Amino acid sequence: MNIYNTLKKSEILFLGHLIKEGFIKPDPNNIRGLVETKEPTTAEEAFRFVRAAEYYREFIPKFSIIAAPLHRYSPSTLNQQKMNKSKFVLSDDARTAFHELKKILTTDLILGLPDDTLQFKIQSDASVDGIGAVLLQITPNGDRPLAYMSKKLMKTQTNWSTIEQECYAIVQAIDKWDKYLRGHEFILETDHEPLVNLPNKEQLNKRCNRWRLKLAEYRFKVKHIQGNKNNMADYLSRSPVEAAEEDIDERIPYESKFTHTDLPLPSLDKSIPLKITTAITRAQAKLQQQTTATPSNTTTDGKVMELIPKGKAAIDKESMSDLLDENPNKIIPFDMNDLRQWQEKDKIVQDIKKNIRSKKNYFIENGILFRKQQLPLASVPVVPAGRIRADTLKIYHDTPGNGAHFGRDKTTRKIQERYYWPTMITDIRNHLTSCLPCAQNNHRRQKLPGALKPIKPPEGIWKLLSMDFHGPIAPTSKQGNRYIISLTDILSTFVVAKAVRDCSATTAVKFLINDVILKYGTPTCILTDNGTHFTAQIMNNLFEHIGVTHLYSTVYHPQTNGQIERFNATMDGKIAALCNERRTNWDEVLQYVTFNYNTSIHATTKQIPFEIMHGRQATLPFDQQDAIISLTQDPEHCQQIKTYIGKLEDEARKNILKSQQQYKARYDLNRQNLSLKIDDLVLVKTRNARNKFDIRYEGPFKIIKQLGIKTFTVQHVKKLTLTKQVTMDIIVPLVERWNLIQ
Repeated sequence: MNIYNTLKKSEILFLGHLIKEGFIKPDPNNIRGLVETKEPTTAEEAFRFVRAAEYYREFIPKFSIIAAPLHRYSPSTLNQQKMNKSKFVLSDDARTAFHELKKILTTDLILGLPDDTLQFKIQSDASVDGIGAVLLQITPNGDRPLAYMSKKLMKTQTNWSTIEQECYAIVQAIDKWDKYLRGHEFILETDHEPLVNLPNKEQLNKRCNRWRLKLAEYRFKVKHIQGNKNNMADYLSRSPVEAAEEDIDERIPYESKFTHTDLPLPSLDKSIPLKITTAITRAQAKLQQQTTATPSNTTTDGKVMELIPKGKAAIDKESMSDLLDENPNKIIPFDMNDLRQWQEKDKIVQDIKKNIRSKKNYFIENGILFRKQQLPLASVPVVPAGRIRADTLKIYHDTPGNGAHFGRDKTTRKIQERYYWPTMITDIRNHLTSCLPCAQNNHRRQKLPGALKPIKPPEGIWKLLSMDFHGPIAPTSKQGNRYIISLTDILSTFVVAKAVRDCSATTAVKFLINDVILKYGTPTCILTDNGTHFTAQIMNNLFEHIGVTHLYSTVYHPQTNGQIERFNATMDGKIAALCNERRTNWDEVLQYVTFNYNTSIHATTKQIPFEIMHGRQATLPFDQQDAIISLTQDPEHCQQIKTYIGKLEDEARKNILKSQQQYKARYDLNRQNLSLKIDDLVLVKTRNARNKFDIRYEGPFKIIKQLGIKTFTVQHVKKLTLTKQVTMDIIVPLVERWNLIQ
């Protein structure tokens, strides 16, 4: 389209508004979600619409008068109760009110122009049928709407979990209004509370975590809003208008880049990457080979030699020098004539040629210097210093037909059989350790780095506790319980466990109050993982109110909370041994297992948890007891109990330290600590990989803070809002590649 045709237009879309001569009105695409909504077919829909419109009553003159006919459909009115008994019919005055309010909400009577000085806000919601959202700006008079979105869900999307549908609504809204939001910090309001930490915390749900990374380029804060205050987004999601669309990230790519060599063919445009289709017939493949083959990569029978990089004959000296200057990462193919020319320019090679008689391991053939090698390796040409060495490494390691990113020994032997230069072994090792695709995709077969750092046992009982949820457990018990919440004292190893129906924060708070604090007293510190049931505000309020220090284990590092994890593993086998055949009474035998665990000697402390906790030996149901009970009063009994418990604590602490030292010696054997510092570049192990061939380590990340000997905070080098707290055992340091081009 030329400038003249653009200037001839009588109207133009600009920043979400349609500009015509004399007036400005909203972009039809921005208000389509509300304009095309149909008349209410039930009293519930009518009342839901008027509740949604009521949110903007500050901008609608005489709102109460206009909306009065629709308010008659409120469930609390007598008219509504009568209508439930008969077929619903929208009255004429209610129909007039519906269309008048819809007109006001979708015209410049209420919709305003975006103002960069005001903050943007998105309210989103999802329902069974669709998703809805509204774009607003915060003004002194209230939130003023700018645009609406109402979209249906595909059949597969309706089967998604609630958190996936709610997150999808957020992604679609931000993508739709990108022109307003990009570069601005905005607020995102949702009535789905688990998404409050979406921008800052890695999601367990794979789809949500993928969408979180997609939204990392935007600056926004997520706030929770009550469902009864999210009326417009709720209405738009329950009355969807726009056609459903497949999530573009769910589609399977049907084309793959041809990565045999990075060098483009001369017959193709350099700006267009070479591609091959995943499905191709033999005749088509033969035709492509005949049309793209060049004299240097075609044999006498016309078949393409796929074992060498293509395009050598088409590159003259001028284009070769241009490629050298433009991109040193390109692979430039070479032949023996090129090798001879490179040798003639190298001083070291020329010195060897001049003194060839005194060099027993060298000889000259056809003007090329060769190196003799020990059998079974044959004599090979010498590769001079410079770019040709770097290209040799890339050809025999990076390209699919020659190296395919195999390891050090295979790559070394492959190059030794063909070429030689003095520092070849160290150059190959550096090239492989600095190869990013290898670092991201290869398995780690050696021990994970990082020496063991045991948690020092506390000074007394009930000073440090460890708590965790275990489950969901299948099958569900007869009482409907699906989880076990357990808590253990780090020093005494005394355990408190209870079967519960869910793993919510409310359940955890009730367990702490009723089963821990009111029975055994308030602890000093409690260690938990980073689950939402432990990071919720209600849990933080409890700890702050009772003065307990809340400690968190490192994300995705359960070893920090290892003692409670070890109890869970022990508990499973014992419960299974006592359960009925259908395993539906596991919650009934849980307390028996916990009691016997507490009354048995512990392998680490060499003490009985019950004795350390209560200062006496537990009497088991089958134990023989004296028939006569004597009641005596010993004034020193309390002091004796304290002394006895103190001795047990000291013995337990000594045994724990001794056991930790023994285990640390075994764990640290043949294991190294990585030497990492601030600003180092690293890769981080990928969580929730979707497919078998997904990269195992993502990044690169930059270390921005060291939290401990083995714990770091890293930041993505491109997505600066993406930060993670990681431990040394999931880090792969990036090695700097030597510059062999001189």
